[in-house]
Amino acid sequence: MERARGAGDGGGGGPDPGAVPARSLRAAGRSGALPALVGWPLADGLRLRPARHAGASSGRRAGVADGGGAAHGAALRRPWEGPLTSLPVNIYKVLPDLGNTRQMKLWHKALRSQWSAEDIRWEQPVRARTRRLKQSLARLLTPVLMGEQSALYSVSAQIPQAGHNSEVPAQLYLTTWAVDEARHTELFARYYQRIEQEPLSIRRFPAGYLFQSQITAKDTAEWLSGVLVSEVLAKLVMIEFRDADVDPVLSDIAAGILEDEARHLAFNHLYLEQRFADTYRRGVDEGDQASDFLHRKLERVLDHVPPMLEALDADLVEIGIDWRRMVARLRDETTDRLDKSIDRGSRVGSGERAEPVGASAARS
Repeated sequence: MERARGAGDGGGGGPDPGAVPARSLRAAGRSGALPALVGWPLADGLRLRPARHAGASSGRRAGVADGGGAAHGAALRRPWEGPLTSLPVNIYKVLPDLGNTRQMKLWHKALRSQWSAEDIRWEQPVRARTRRLKQSLARLLTPVLMGEQSALYSVSAQIPQAGHNSEVPAQLYLTTWAVDEARHTELFARYYQRIEQEPLSIRRFPAGYLFQSQITAKDTAEWLSGVLVSEVLAKLVMIEFRDADVDPVLSDIAAGILEDEARHLAFNHLYLEQRFADTYRRGVDEGDQASDFLHRKLERVLDHVPPMLEALDADLVEIGIDWRRMVARLRDETTDRLDKSIDRGSRVGSGERAEPVGASAARS
């Protein structure tokens, strides 16, 4: 741990939702359980930094939090073409292969759909005028801003990984996804300025940071199965903010982000379907093993959602959001989306004719 300057509590007054002792976060940082939190300031002025020792292998960290061990993690990764720790060595191509037409269509759609924080009419009057409502919004938006920043880092890390795998259309699309997350980060940072509040710090909201730490992965398919939870949750939350009409600017931001999230989810389907088609072509057992691995990844991420929302229960009630109903919808939708991607991929891999998941989204 190292001392950081100017780390504020943020989010206004009131009790600390889900606060835990800083020593717990220190221990988690030493164990490698919080890879996404390195560099984030704690409320007591501390900052997590990378451990100096080698720590657990990537197979143990991302492979099998459910007790399978490093060897089991390596076995599960065989369907995804080798270890995930290799450095990108073949990013540059004399002539890139642009043959994945569905991903290329989504890339072109993303280019045509770009927008900016400057397109928002920030001069609209602030409808959330009471201090209590502003503080509730500040706390509720903490996991949102946190998720946008975390996604910006993780998407950016996937771009060279796609290049290493010679997945050029995916690599191109991921650049627009990174731009989307950068735009969302700016939007919510400016919205905090609008309501004159700050987000909660790690110590006051550890459940949110622990949730984000579950998503990280080097392999693109593994990462997509985890980020699927974050993307669907963002969609559900933005629908609530858009329809609640708490503030016209927040409603406008939510409406724009919903369009971006639709593209992210379409890419998630397209990519996973293709990966599973390739995997099932190599063998049913290999495909089923990969399917089990990604379902366990999905469940681990889902398990961290209720503690995060429960810590914000009073603020969600203030805005009129039933988080328990949202969690049920989240679990149903994410599981259904992953199942469809795997099912369509297995059908394509076995030679069956079926319209792939995400095709309609890519055409629109």
